[in-house]
Amino acid sequence: MAGARKYGAPLFACGFAAGEGEAAGSPPGPGGGGGLVAVAGGGGAGSTGVANRVLLLGFRGPEGELAADPLAEAGTGKVAPARGAAPRGGPAPRPFAVALAGGDLRSFHPARAAPAGPGRAGREAAASWALAAAPAGQAASLGAEVKALGFAPAAAGGGASPLLAAGTEGGEIAVLAWPALGAPRARLALPKGAGDPASVALGPLPDGPREGAAGWRLLAVVGQRGRLWAFLLSPDGRRAAPLLPAGEGEREGEGEG
Repeated sequence: MAGARKYGAPLFACGFAAGEGEAAGSPPGPGGGGGLVAVAGGGGAGSTGVANRVLLLGFRGPEGELAADPLAEAGTGKVAPARGAAPRGGPAPRPFAVALAGGDLRSFHPARAAPAGPGRAGREAAASWALAAAPAGQAASLGAEVKALGFAPAAAGGGASPLLAAGTEGGEIAVLAWPALGAPRARLALPKGAGDPASVALGPLPDGPREGAAGWRLLAVVGQRGRLWAFLLSPDGRRAAPLLPAGEGEREGEGEG
């Protein structure tokens, strides 16, 4: 398969930090610029000798050819990444959300670094990149394995803040600020027997006559048993109202951030 690569460890998550040509200094492509993708994986806590890492990779070309070597990397210690995702839209390069085994959430931020040396024949040196985990205060511990991640970008004009929804084992959804994370702004529970969330998506409300709906988002959740639940989510993510079918066990406002 064209563009396929191996990076010395099992990989469990990926997300686009920048599409083709979005980020200055990304690898060159036929359209004038390549893109950036973040991947995460590793050997877990055992004695495999395989490091748990998040890698920043360059890609280019019509088939998305991946570079052989990472542009940058960051370790996750003895805990392996289990899931990860990056939001769509917004300034590039975008932070990458990583759910570690056990339920901790962290964000990793790619940034262009100073060139390592001068370019050849007077040309500008190729850009180098760094990948850093956010400070310890910008993390979250959800206490259960994360099964699904979904993002909502900030609304135009500042009417709604960017959010991350994390579906966890046991049928709960945690709503967090993105990329600051911290304590969940709200926790929602699916009805008993619904199973774990299989997919989570956030999006703007369609235009309609609902009063006071500016900045509210729609949170959709698909359970493992194929049933769909939907919630209305306030602009700051602190309040929610079930839509279909009627939700149960909603808990609001558990976080300060």
